Amino acid sequence: MLDLRGKKCGKLLAMSPTDKRAGTKILWDCVCECGRHRLVSSRVFNKHTRLACGDCQKIGRPRTRGGLSNTQEYGAWQTSGWPDFQEFLRVMGLCPEGCKLGRLDESKPHGPGNTAWVPKYSHLGKRHGQLEVQSVVRKGGRVYYRCLCDCGRPFDKRVSNAFSEQSHCGHPSHSTTHGHAIGQGSPTYISWGRMMTRCYNPNSARFKNYGARGVQVTCRWHKFENFLADMGPRPEGKTLGRFLDRGNYSSRTCAWMTSAEQGLNVRNNNALKNWALRATVLRKPPVSVELEQIAVA
Repeated sequence: MLDLRGKKCGKLLAMSPTDKRAGTKILWDCVCECGRHRLVSSRVFNKHTRLACGDCQKIGRPRTRGGLSNTQEYGAWQTSGWPDFQEFLRVMGLCPEGCKLGRLDESKPHGPGNTAWVPKYSHLGKRHGQLEVQSVVRKGGRVYYRCLCDCGRPFDKRVSNAFSEQSHCGHPSHSTTHGHAIGQGSPTYISWGRMMTRCYNPNSARFKNYGARGVQVTCRWHKFENFLADMGPRPEGKTLGRFLDRGNYSSRTCAWMTSAEQGLNVRNNNALKNWALRATVLRKPPVSVELEQIAVA
């Protein structure tokens, strides 16, 4: 057995061996400069890996972790951009309860002058879109905001996910397509999509008869919800058509038509050039003299 009596390693002074072992190595009773005793194996003592008792080690050396390596402050410092932990700790102080490290200016990176302790759950009590954030819950080791939607449905949103001005519970009734785009899409959504394709997609087989000839869709109808509000759901057995197959697509020039009505609704059908007669055949009331002149021209 190696005699360590009187030998010093860091702040530890070996006093006497004990009857305890760490594996095959004897544990020595050592005393620290602070007066506390510590059991250290001869292997650890000889390799100088134990420099002080546990309490003195937490004090640490200048410009090091300072015994805070397992704390929230040290974890925040690692992502803060500060070069020195002790300087970070001196300026920022300990993390207040319920807070985390944040940026004063979100457009700039972390660093001295742009960091602060901010509330950990900053969205509590706030409103985003149609969601009101009420509390924080934990499920399966993850943290969620418990929200209440305007429609009355509860909704849990991951804390790590961002809110937006259009946030809602995800029910189809809140969607801009109002459930019409689910699966292959409703007949109304399919008609709207085909209209947009033949007017704006050069790869469409029908583009040459529509988009290539200058046929466009009114800007209001570029959003499906506006098209749905103006035209309503597509009736069974009907498709979208333009009066005399002329002009751009808009609520004033279009109607849901049957196959028979579509057959009559052609540019060279002189029998339908009278606006009142066209409106009767297509079951849609006339809208204006100006539109009649555009359609007949």
